[in-house]
Amino acid sequence: MSRKKIISLGIIVFLGLLIILPEISFNGSLPELKPWEGDADEIIVKSSDYNIRLYKEGGSWFISDKGYPGDNDYIESMVKKVRELKLLDVISEKGYTERYNLTADDRVHVQVKMNGETLRNLYLGKEGSTRNHVYLMVDDYPGIYLASGIMAADFTGEPDDLRDKIIADFKRENIESISVKYRGRIYSFYQKLSGNSIDSSKEGPIAENRRWYCRGYGKREVKPEKINSMLAAFGSLRADTFPEGVSEKSLGRAVAIVKVRTGGRDIELNIFGETGNGKFYASSSESPYVFTIGQWLAERFFIEKISDIFVD
Repeated sequence: MSRKKIISLGIIVFLGLLIILPEISFNGSLPELKPWEGDADEIIVKSSDYNIRLYKEGGSWFISDKGYPGDNDYIESMVKKVRELKLLDVISEKGYTERYNLTADDRVHVQVKMNGETLRNLYLGKEGSTRNHVYLMVDDYPGIYLASGIMAADFTGEPDDLRDKIIADFKRENIESISVKYRGRIYSFYQKLSGNSIDSSKEGPIAENRRWYCRGYGKREVKPEKINSMLAAFGSLRADTFPEGVSEKSLGRAVAIVKVRTGGRDIELNIFGETGNGKFYASSSESPYVFTIGQWLAERFFIEKISDIFVD
């Protein structure tokens, strides 16, 4: 065969490889995990020192047998990570589970279900050499695989971190009145219009034609920044934590009692003593649980000198 024909044949073979190589998978044993149809309604996470069950009812997530309301966005993000899992590489098909923290004693088992049927079983091991990568096993496949965008820590948070922290959530401009009881004194704040109607296009509780006053103190106007600071606490009011084993009765008398009226009903926030770590115990008519709030939030309602809140 002439040299010219050999070169021509080589070019043809090279061009042929350029066409077919992208179609060849060198990971023949890498499973293709397809997202399931429908909405998962149960997650069970277990490890040697962790055990939690999350379940969905009426479109909302709840936590364990105590039925604490869960943070829907947080838990749905957990489901999404499992649902959209993509495997990157086959690490081993011969075991070596000890090397990757995938033994029964070391791994984190995540089971996602729908209507009692298991949609996916994940066994999460140690992190990869690069950030945001993890070694894992999945379903009944025998191999150990590498994946990204998912970590064992995503599923082993404290139960308190999984709870719905929103206590109340109202638009500040819809709050009609607010009262604060602090150190034996009750301060009732109300609003008046300086014009004929409220300008609904304006945002916030202090529009140009809306003024706030305190009953019993004549026509002295309350500083907008002071009233806004108090009203802002309710849009939205979030718990920092939910301390276990603490009842409202055990907390004694409230340091401050705050009531707001909105939409024709009264919402109450009770602030108790300090927890010792820069937070205050609190309760609300909007939650059956004692929770904590930050000192910076609690002190918005501690009116030490009424004269300080009026416009000069």
